[in-house]
Amino acid sequence: MSPQLRLQLHDAHGYAPGETIKGNVLVEEGGRSRSLRVELRYTERTKDYSSVAATVTSGPLHEGDLTGATSFEFELAVPEDALPSYSTEHGELDWELDAISDELGLDTHEKQVVEVAVKPRT
Repeated sequence: MSPQLRLQLHDAHGYAPGETIKGNVLVEEGGRSRSLRVELRYTERTKDYSSVAATVTSGPLHEGDLTGATSFEFELAVPEDALPSYSTEHGELDWELDAISDELGLDTHEKQVVEVAVKPRT
């Protein structure tokens, strides 16, 4: 059986390049797993296309099967040169957190978009 995951951010506001995203991966239902990690991805999406342009990873938060009602803290820094989130009628560029349970066969993912805005120069 695959685990059921949920992402919980400590401060769910918009982020700027260089800031740290802190949160927890909550295991709501345990299951078979080789490891658990979180990735921050800059993703381009249109109706018929999707690509990941940059990835920041937490490294392994846990190795082995996951037990329900447990929580794992993570911290990921938004890159200093991060581009902002952007959306138009034709597509979007956004930063997305992805909690990943590495499993035999299909992995379990829990994703959440986070807003990144570039601060204007002064």
